[in-house]
Amino acid sequence: MGQSQTIVRDEIAEKTAIWLHVGLSDTDLRIQITREAYANLKGFHSEAIENTSALSIPGYTGTTKTLTINEDDKFKITEYNNVGHNIVNIPFRDKYVMEWLFKHKL
Repeated sequence: MGQSQTIVRDEIAEKTAIWLHVGLSDTDLRIQITREAYANLKGFHSEAIENTSALSIPGYTGTTKTLTINEDDKFKITEYNNVGHNIVNIPFRDKYVMEWLFKHKL
């Protein structure tokens, strides 16, 4: 969350797991920046396998794309339908966010 640039520095992309979240009712620019950041991560790791799944938060619809590298879900982007910039607390309603977060370490 809070992504404001499309480029994720190589040092970050190499060492850090990232999960981007964006509401599809946010501004076109915010959506574009988030999607471009994910595309940059995907391009950085050409060996990554991508899969798409439906959102698992009751009351919300959307999709999550996951880039898996060596069986590790390294990068994700979740796009929420009918949600704007007021997305702050919604990702924490997903039971997988905290599990995913705490399985990664530097």
